[in-house]
Amino acid sequence: MDAENRSSRAKNARRAFCLFCGFAFIAAVLSAFAAPRPFVPLFFMFNKKDFEPFKNVPVFSESIPAYVIPRIPRPDIRPFQKHQEYRKKYVRRVPENERRQTPYSLTDLMPNPRSTVDSDYARSGKPFFVYEPVSRPLYFIPGDGCPLADRKAFDEWKKKHPGFLGFNSLWEMDSDTAYFTKFWNLEDKELERDLHAGFEPMHAKGKGHLVSWTREVIRRLKDFHWGESRIWPMCSNDMGFEHLFAANGACGLWYEATPQGFSAWNCASAFLRGAARQWNLPYGWYMAQHYTGHTRDGKFKAGGSKWFSSSKTVLDPVKSNATPHRGEGRSLHKRQALYGWLIGADYIQMEGWLGIYRDRKEGKIVPSDYAVDFNEIYMLSKTVDRGDSFTPLAVLTPLAEPCSSMYRNKDLIEPETQKTIFNLLVPLTSEYNGGDHPLRIKGEQGCLYNSRFPGFFDSLCPDSGQDSLSFEKALSRYKHVLIAGDAFDKNKFDSRAITAFEKAGGRVHRYPSKECDTPEKLERLLLAIRDETMPFAVEGDIQWGVNKTEKGWLLYLINNKGVIKFSDEPEEYNLAKTAKVTVRCKASGETRLTEIRPGDFALMEFNR
Repeated sequence: MDAENRSSRAKNARRAFCLFCGFAFIAAVLSAFAAPRPFVPLFFMFNKKDFEPFKNVPVFSESIPAYVIPRIPRPDIRPFQKHQEYRKKYVRRVPENERRQTPYSLTDLMPNPRSTVDSDYARSGKPFFVYEPVSRPLYFIPGDGCPLADRKAFDEWKKKHPGFLGFNSLWEMDSDTAYFTKFWNLEDKELERDLHAGFEPMHAKGKGHLVSWTREVIRRLKDFHWGESRIWPMCSNDMGFEHLFAANGACGLWYEATPQGFSAWNCASAFLRGAARQWNLPYGWYMAQHYTGHTRDGKFKAGGSKWFSSSKTVLDPVKSNATPHRGEGRSLHKRQALYGWLIGADYIQMEGWLGIYRDRKEGKIVPSDYAVDFNEIYMLSKTVDRGDSFTPLAVLTPLAEPCSSMYRNKDLIEPETQKTIFNLLVPLTSEYNGGDHPLRIKGEQGCLYNSRFPGFFDSLCPDSGQDSLSFEKALSRYKHVLIAGDAFDKNKFDSRAITAFEKAGGRVHRYPSKECDTPEKLERLLLAIRDETMPFAVEGDIQWGVNKTEKGWLLYLINNKGVIKFSDEPEEYNLAKTAKVTVRCKASGETRLTEIRPGDFALMEFNR
């Protein structure tokens, strides 16, 4: 009897323990879903000692590395060595005696495996990326694959490095579509024909060629990277390529937020976030600081803000295009980091951080003011629940016609329909649509813009070839759909998912259409959607948006007006452009007033 009692008690104990573990697991899962998504800083790791001055700065000490592959096996075509040599058509065949003849593994390409991908950190199982710094075109590899890529050795390496997240292919693939298919005029005509055979100019094939071009690029990237499927390509300047990457097998997305010329981060974020949501992919925000601007006397200058060098703190401004204050201004850099966090990016990294984030004071290397600002945004991300971007409007754009945020690349089709829609949502005045545009001559940096419209829209592609149920699920998070024109692939346009969206209570609009055939009518429609769907009414000259949090809402206000930045000079602030903003919560009627200085921002939290 005692034995039976003991057995019964043991069984009950086991059941209780199993139930406890089950409830604990469920609680952990629910807690994980309820917790804010992390915002992970990522830095190129060249040398461990580079981080020594930052060991007490959380944004650095809590970051994950991207290990660099400096020794790329050269294919038959020699890649570019310098960014400035695009237009010089610097490309030639690699001599036979310089071509790789033996198989290559990942560790073969590293200069010192002990300090890079075979470090204690990398073997520990902690997360890390690997990336190649070589300037284009790494994917000018043989079309039949990479027979020298040692896939067996790479598979063994991955087993020993479970924290490996994938390869960041940080090239401006959207720019490459023009650079590698348009500017060739080589003396070696056979080489020129070979280049075009692999990546023929878009205008030679029609708009569908862009889809096949992207597919071929990603295929070749996977071949080069030992057949690895975890490829994270990057788009810079031109909106819409994120959808092309996602539709063709990318496992994550990067957008380069560049302060050059014609970038419009307000619009670009809608394409980045929309593509990530449509294909359920993580995404990163890559912060460039190379700026195109003018001196106070109106002369054009471009370059980066090189605050630190190993030899001296200040470089010669005559001999270098990377000098103090030539890159983006300090407030723009801070808003750049803030905006990447607010739009939901999973990862953030800074281009050229070794230059802009280091300074020297009293003979010691210390974090620069830019590094202090970057850390401030990171610490903010740890204490404030950013939630999820509230975007009730989906703008449906064609897969094969990405909208150029630079509005200058003539190989991109630049449909007037998309330009009209996005110029209304993010007012890029006509002054920004030229070369040496007047606003930059006056010292305005652009990139982020104040608008009557909040960041309440994403861009999705209904003709991507995605299975219909997945696209229907992606649409279900929105309340309104605006179909941009009719330049879609008619054979792939997902009418079934859009009809299902409408039957479920969603509203479908099209521009242009009989009901909405002019920009004026489109503007009234967008204002009506804003007023119907947004939980707040905001008055004032400001950029704003709303994120839905676990407890309620996070409203962000960014003032991009009144910041003057001339090349080789620090930013100046015109306090007359201080924004006076009134916020009214529609549900409670609560009203808040605030003033936001030029280049500054404010976050407001509301409970539901």
